[in-house]
Amino acid sequence: MGINCFLLTRLLILGFFYALEFAQAVFLLALPMTLIGFLSLSTVRQIEDGALRDEALCKRLAKHRVATQMMDTVFIFVTALWGMYQNPSIGVC
Repeated sequence: MGINCFLLTRLLILGFFYALEFAQAVFLLALPMTLIGFLSLSTVRQIEDGALRDEALCKRLAKHRVATQMMDTVFIFVTALWGMYQNPSIGVC
């Protein structure tokens, strides 16, 4: 987790403070994957503890799927907006 936070912070600084577009793109792809990975780990831990059976398991998996889809939708929207904002600001050579 420490290495992951270090890499994300490094990409954030390179991308948005030093205006390196490739770092911006990788950051905007890696951040949602990291958050969804942590959400998946949380769900797996609950399942492995054995606390979830039958109906509760189905509800938890459904909540996980909906949360993943909502996060994906939000981050795709944010990334698209950032890309559209960057296009006009580049200028014509």
